[in-house]
Amino acid sequence: MLGIPGGSLVMHGEGPVNATLSFMHSGRLHYNSGPGQSLDLSCLQLGRIYEVKAKIKLFDHNGFPFRCFRNAWADPYACPMFTIVLTLSTGETKLVNEWNDIHEVPWYADHFNEFHALFQADEDMVNAVDAYWYFRGPRSDVNIAFDDVSIMLYDYHLSNAVTIERSPGCGGKRYDWL
Repeated sequence: MLGIPGGSLVMHGEGPVNATLSFMHSGRLHYNSGPGQSLDLSCLQLGRIYEVKAKIKLFDHNGFPFRCFRNAWADPYACPMFTIVLTLSTGETKLVNEWNDIHEVPWYADHFNEFHALFQADEDMVNAVDAYWYFRGPRSDVNIAFDDVSIMLYDYHLSNAVTIERSPGCGGKRYDWL
């Protein structure tokens, strides 16, 4: 668990379709708290695009499903944001923030929602001395349940405007959360 410390990472007795469990970050103390892990920078290639996928469900402090409404920072109804925190060789910190890019489907409180985002590896990212990623953004009293998190190299071919191909990153291997 990364971001501003606070809360607990626990197994949650509900999972997305075809799963019986998920992980949950509960008792978050700040909107910057959230689940994540370190990022292996040796896998990133300059200029390449990477795809982030996850299944996420939110719960209020009483354990009831919570519906977020918008991609807006520090909003009481903000949805989760994917963030990469880079430590540059100068000692500076750089944040790369990506909102869920699935806009045509509303967030449903009663089931796990698909999270999808793309990011491009830039010079700072491939030359950073350390990095980690995490989900953050919902207000502090919202618990984040999650499963099936992955970051993979994203390849696409627009030759016929409908073919989209995805290939695993870092030596043909899929990097899943836990």
